[in-house]
Amino acid sequence: MSIAAFASLSVVGPGLLTLGIWTLVRRQWYDGVPLAEVLIDRAAGIEPPQRTASDRAFARFHAWASVVFGSFFTLCLCAVLFSSFSE
Repeated sequence: MSIAAFASLSVVGPGLLTLGIWTLVRRQWYDGVPLAEVLIDRAAGIEPPQRTASDRAFARFHAWASVVFGSFFTLCLCAVLFSSFSE
């Protein structure tokens, strides 16, 4: 396996897993505003709009998808590490 693939698995897997768990534990999906939206609104000089039910539903889906994909990529990283050390 190449160094770039190993490095990306090392960052993406635990990173997504941590992001998803942090979002769910802190309930950021309920009131949190994405950073890109905050930056755009500040540049335009307006306040970010209130979160709607669909915003909250998508943010919750995004958090759970991060947990699922983060777990998958972390398991892939463990499999790569196991196969590398067993040779």
